[in-house]
Amino acid sequence: MSKKKQKPKPKKKRSSLKNNVIVKPRNYLVVNSVKATHTHAASIAKKIKKRPCLILLSGALGVGKSEWVRGFVKAYLKSKIIVTSPTYSIVNLYGTKSKPVYHVDLYRLKSEDDLESVGFWDLLQGKNIILVEWGDMLPPRWPKEIAVLSIKIDLLSEPERRISLLFEQD
Repeated sequence: MSKKKQKPKPKKKRSSLKNNVIVKPRNYLVVNSVKATHTHAASIAKKIKKRPCLILLSGALGVGKSEWVRGFVKAYLKSKIIVTSPTYSIVNLYGTKSKPVYHVDLYRLKSEDDLESVGFWDLLQGKNIILVEWGDMLPPRWPKEIAVLSIKIDLLSEPERRISLLFEQD
């Protein structure tokens, strides 16, 4: 009996678990930890060049929008600043006069009058970074001078979240 040469089996591709990132396709990322969420936000923070910049975050209650903001603010300001959710204050300011970062939570607002009363539109006048939780409550079109990034976070199964880039305007 002669033995046939067998072709080597192709190696299976494995998912990269570097920094707890499971999948990294072109327009979304699946993460499985708070650290990975912070890492994603930090990567976005390092790419911000144009200001004002509006980052609209959407997703269900408790899905990780505030955690994403924590990662962004700490990386952008290169600081270990304490970042809290502005659910009751509506707007929190981090940073300095030359590098302001506003964190806005629209969850409790009901109308455009509420946006006006908290001074939201004024934030777009300066060279600010504005991170907006529940950003899907805002209009979809913005002036060209404002850089806009829309991000959605979905819970897949605990602890996995999908972070999707929905829209980008440079």
